[in-house]
Amino acid sequence: MSQSDFLEDLIEEYRRAIDPFHSAEAVAEWAIKAQHYSLKQEYAIRLLTAKISAHMGQARVSDPKGRKVRTHFAVPGENGGMLWAGMSAPRKHKVTSLKYRRKLMVDDAFQLKQDTDSLNDSFPNEKPLQLSLDLTMDVAILEREKQMNPRGLRKGRKPSKQPSQHPGQYQRPSSNAH
Repeated sequence: MSQSDFLEDLIEEYRRAIDPFHSAEAVAEWAIKAQHYSLKQEYAIRLLTAKISAHMGQARVSDPKGRKVRTHFAVPGENGGMLWAGMSAPRKHKVTSLKYRRKLMVDDAFQLKQDTDSLNDSFPNEKPLQLSLDLTMDVAILEREKQMNPRGLRKGRKPSKQPSQHPGQYQRPSSNAH
């Protein structure tokens, strides 16, 4: 059985047994508690790899103009994985990363259109969903909001003075670790 088939079966079993509406975390927690899934070292490595990748994809700093910008840049690697580099990466790596991220946006837009068209075809007697793929105005609105509220806080929220808590156990790597 492929991993995809296994996960699909797991999701369907959860939906039948527990709840048709759920989060991925709820399914994972249930699968582990019900002993449908256990973590081996290779999967632990994959899990940590995913967490590291997610962190690098989300990490931001403020540039001299106050814009939140990425601190890590990914490009597709030769073996199918991603090659990451930091702020000091050569410009060519960063440009390739930007082009790749744009391609991902186009792929997502294409899939969104496919899903919308299929949904409209599935319900021909209902008002068709309208989908605009021109994001120019959306981006302009976000830019304006960031200029008016550069700290990105929602109204009524104050910045947390507490450091964020990380679930799970971890140790900071020592500086002399190889």
